[in-house]
Amino acid sequence: MAKFVSKTHACLSVVLDSGKSKHISFTEVTGGSSVLYTDDEAVIKGLRRHPRFGKLFKEEKEEPVKATASVPTTKAPEKNEVEFSTLEDAKDYFSDRYGVSRSKMRTMAAVEDIAKSHGITIKWK
Repeated sequence: MAKFVSKTHACLSVVLDSGKSKHISFTEVTGGSSVLYTDDEAVIKGLRRHPRFGKLFKEEKEEPVKATASVPTTKAPEKNEVEFSTLEDAKDYFSDRYGVSRSKMRTMAAVEDIAKSHGITIKWK
């Protein structure tokens, strides 16, 4: 997963290896900046080759968390059931936590399908 950040809202066209262009729009965050998370290798390569790379936006490296063997980890198992009262709460949860596009979550059924793909069961209030 690659993370690209910009100090402003960034929308640009990226040329892919195939020669085709793809429109990329970063997601706005508080403070006027924007961020883009992507797993698509073609988009990542295209963004790195973009003429505005390093000026308009940059790539942030996420450092992996190193576990130490001397400290025992007593981490509680992750909950597989999440409770929501509204569709908007569910959209916020999955877009923030898993980077799912809000446009893919238009109905409760679509949100439940996304939850299942992440091994989560939704309980509606």
